[in-house]
Amino acid sequence: MQNPAVAKGEVWVVHFSDGEGHEQEGARPAVIMGDSPHFQMAAVIPATSQKTSTRFPFTYSVNSSKLNGLEVDSVFLVPQIRSVSKTRLLRKMGVLEDKDLKQLDSLVRDLLKLDAGSSSQPI
Repeated sequence: MQNPAVAKGEVWVVHFSDGEGHEQEGARPAVIMGDSPHFQMAAVIPATSQKTSTRFPFTYSVNSSKLNGLEVDSVFLVPQIRSVSKTRLLRKMGVLEDKDLKQLDSLVRDLLKLDAGSSSQPI
């Protein structure tokens, strides 16, 4: 699909190219966490159907539903958040429930150590 319009919380099938180590690869569901229309990129969190992945920190399980379009219960792998070209977005599956998106937001903030109450420190 050529540079589709996207919104935070949507679940898309995304084509991830060859991965290294534990990186997800191939076509799989991912949730849109941010949109950068100027660069035609989207920040996404990939999912896996491997329920044992919940043993790792910063993962979140979502049950499949008509709303989110997931075919099976899935685990979102927050540490694998990444930006991808919108040309990698193959098809929209659905949208996450607000409670799931809020939990993913919280996990991203925790992973990246983004505390809304603190100011940025120079590097």
